[in-house]
Amino acid sequence: MRPLLAMMVVALSACASANTPPHIDAPETVRISGGGTGTMQMSTTPNAAPNVATVAAPIDAVWRAMPLAFDSLGILTNTVDPAAHVIGNTGMKIRRQLGKVPLSKYLDCGSTQGPPSADTYEIQFSVITQLTPAAGGATTVTTTIDGRGRPVTMAGEYSRCSSKGTLEQAIAAVARSRVAR
Repeated sequence: MRPLLAMMVVALSACASANTPPHIDAPETVRISGGGTGTMQMSTTPNAAPNVATVAAPIDAVWRAMPLAFDSLGILTNTVDPAAHVIGNTGMKIRRQLGKVPLSKYLDCGSTQGPPSADTYEIQFSVITQLTPAAGGATTVTTTIDGRGRPVTMAGEYSRCSSKGTLEQAIAAVARSRVAR
């Protein structure tokens, strides 16, 4: 049983470095049962890793495109701060897909039940984008995603999912196409 327990600790440690918003830095505690040999508790601190892209347009033009970008990707916004150029949603609870896209395209929550867990779990999801001026009149688009999932059919805590970077890239791509029009 000890080798299994050690492998579980390593696997959970790897999952703990998922992309999370900069404001989420509290330790996460995970309990691991060793099948009758006791329980081990492990705390991890998430490592924020926002996705950064550049759009070759002034910040005001990119800012005007952001609501359209979020809407076209199926993200309802509940956070909009024009002064800080921050837009996003800090508390979605979704299942199976975002817009018309399976969640497994955007998140990796493992695959303990066969198919990708992101497509079967209940997901708590946060997507925040901040714009800042960049050199040459361009705009830096920084997007941070935090996803946590849990099986729908079993009681339990949410576990951290990691971003695949595709949603962050899609937000920047839609913004680029909108300002190019």
